[in-house]
Amino acid sequence: SWNVKFWPQIHKIMASPSPSPTLFTFTQLIHPLPPATFFQNYWETQPYHVQRNNPLFYEKLLTLIDLHTILLRAEASNDWIGDVLYFKDKKQLHIQPHEKYAAYLQGASIVVNHGDKLWRPLNELCIGLRTEFHHVFTNLYLTPPNSQAVPKHTDDRDTLILQVEGEKNWIVYGSPVRLPFTDEMLGKGGPKWKEDLLKPEHLGKPLSITLVKGDLLYIPRGFVHEASTSSCCSLHATFAIPTSDFTWSEHFFSVLIDIISFG
Repeated sequence: SWNVKFWPQIHKIMASPSPSPTLFTFTQLIHPLPPATFFQNYWETQPYHVQRNNPLFYEKLLTLIDLHTILLRAEASNDWIGDVLYFKDKKQLHIQPHEKYAAYLQGASIVVNHGDKLWRPLNELCIGLRTEFHHVFTNLYLTPPNSQAVPKHTDDRDTLILQVEGEKNWIVYGSPVRLPFTDEMLGKGGPKWKEDLLKPEHLGKPLSITLVKGDLLYIPRGFVHEASTSSCCSLHATFAIPTSDFTWSEHFFSVLIDIISFG
């Protein structure tokens, strides 16, 4: 999919009082697999799980206390490009920011989209990953025990999932729509034929993985997945690589829309 190079958009981030940690390289994140092997054998073809056996691996990147700071910054910001969403029992909730922790205690998950714009270590890691990828951004997911925020679905991007706190149980299926674009994602509404593709006969043999603190999971674009917690909470950071945005077809489609719109 990486056949068009664009200059990454420069985003403003809010100043952080935290010292900048030594950033991970992509090689360190996916160790022990070398990058060349990852791209040859796993990239956009199959999931990859790193069992780190090091719960402190991400401690300078993000903690639960840091998430509280990020949420306060989100509430105070007038120009942040992201948003904070809440989910419970696979459905989105609409609550006020001051109710967030009460909602969490009642089983709601908290999702911070583009959290890297509010926390410098996340932003610096996104920038560092541009040695391998054109653009990367971060979404954060805090899920209480015995919960599942959203139903199984697919994404129009490749993702690196970093388990920061607690544990989360993942089930990754096959890819009914190979390398989908945004309007081809499954499990996010749409016509019935799309949702029918989430039936077991289209998904293949599921892969069950429990991520513990310090682990990493790569999920290729288009692979159906779902995640839930058991007896403990979970905080993970998803580093999203928007691969569908960097294709010839997406580029030509954007140019065509501009021609039609502006002549």
